[in-house]
Amino acid sequence: MALIKMFPTNDDYVKVCKALILKYPFLKDKEGNGYHTWHMSLKRKFKYERVPLIDDEEEVDIIGEDDTSVASHVKVLQDQYRKTQPDARMVEERMMTFAWRRREIANGMTVEEAINKYPFLKSPCGLFQEMGRLHDEMNICRRFEDGFKVLVPTVLRLTQRKSPLADLALEEREAALTEDVPGIDFRAAILLLPILFREKNDVLVILGEDQPPSPYPTVQLDAVADWRTVLTRRVPAVVKLDGQSVCMALGLEEGVIAAFCAYLIYNVVYPSRLKNTLIFIQRYVLKMSEVGDKPLPVSVTRVINILA
Repeated sequence: MALIKMFPTNDDYVKVCKALILKYPFLKDKEGNGYHTWHMSLKRKFKYERVPLIDDEEEVDIIGEDDTSVASHVKVLQDQYRKTQPDARMVEERMMTFAWRRREIANGMTVEEAINKYPFLKSPCGLFQEMGRLHDEMNICRRFEDGFKVLVPTVLRLTQRKSPLADLALEEREAALTEDVPGIDFRAAILLLPILFREKNDVLVILGEDQPPSPYPTVQLDAVADWRTVLTRRVPAVVKLDGQSVCMALGLEEGVIAAFCAYLIYNVVYPSRLKNTLIFIQRYVLKMSEVGDKPLPVSVTRVINILA
């Protein structure tokens, strides 16, 4: 389904489940419409179910908003976004409709619809603040830096001679000024981390101006020609998701954190080709857990034991 449509609607789920039990009748539920169990299972598999499905009246009572009040908040936000210097306090107050946005996204709001309705999500800062509302963490960049920098030497050591990128990073490190080495090491470790899980970073970071090959959150470094520049300089990047430019980032580090935030904010399931890397970042580097999280995969536990 992800290859066809990143954010299926409820009707899309129903059509798939009907087709499933039509082709395999023995899977049909014994009671009800025959596909309710498969419908809910598929939705949980494809998207995070963080917002409970409750009646509209109950939802208004819990969230404290309705269509009219949210429309008023949205108008203020869009007016502020058009200003050269938005009122930060006003923006923060109006963005506190977080629970309402969670419901909208859980019910199928697309990325394009979300960033058009809530334009302050079109920046790394906006994504970081939204992540703070989701996980009660006000400085995710600092948490990532503090959690990852202690792992950098070991990541670089374990990935030596396992990738041309590792060889390039070593060359640049030896030729760099002393004060530039920490930055080169940090960026190299981010790019090489998936190798520890036998995964590839091309789902997370790509070079060039072409559309990313997958609809998942991707950091596109389109202003540079080679990886050498990425390792040695802070280059501009754009984070893309489902064909949309979500935000502009100042460099690889900010772009990767913003892309990770986009996974959780937009309820995007981790792709199989990068799943263990992203689980490691979430659960071990950022120390973030969610209700219903499964035990860590063996491959992730093994890497943690090596790095510890």
